[in-house]
Amino acid sequence: GASTAKGKDGGQDGLNKSVVQKLVKSSGYSQSEIEYLHLRFKGLCSNGSSTLSKHDIDPESTGSLNPYLSRIFDVLEKNKGGEVTFETFVNAAGIFRDGKPLKAKLQFIFRIFDVNKDGFLDANELKTLITNLHSSMAENAKEEFMNGAIKTLAKKAKDKVSLDEFVGYSTKLPGIDKMLVLNLADDLS
Repeated sequence: GASTAKGKDGGQDGLNKSVVQKLVKSSGYSQSEIEYLHLRFKGLCSNGSSTLSKHDIDPESTGSLNPYLSRIFDVLEKNKGGEVTFETFVNAAGIFRDGKPLKAKLQFIFRIFDVNKDGFLDANELKTLITNLHSSMAENAKEEFMNGAIKTLAKKAKDKVSLDEFVGYSTKLPGIDKMLVLNLADDLS
């Protein structure tokens, strides 16, 4: 288990220097940002655990608190116990930092919205994605946009969009690279 005292390697709350250095290189976060993210991660983990379980983000197993948190958990790599480690959490969050490859961001988003895990976004999955990205758009405009997107994109399978089609189309959208920037360490003062 992780200790709450400073370890002999100088790490905070069970983080040792070598893990922090590895995460700085792989994620692009600074050492202080890694330490801050570790505090946020520990706050999500129940009972002082050092890993994140499905129960931690959805205690009632209903998906009603935040269905996207549940989907994000589903697409993250898990350890043998089916839980997410801090390293996985940081590296996944690091994908959405400014300057990180757009393709990796889009692949991650695709996996979140490909609920049935068939490698395609069907009309319902695409509508959910569009609804989340364009929440202020009128319902009929969302339908029209979705139908147009499917007609434009769906080359490999009728009425479904493949990962390659999604990435290829999305990379051409104006401002998409800035729209997909998220820094979980922004609250750091």
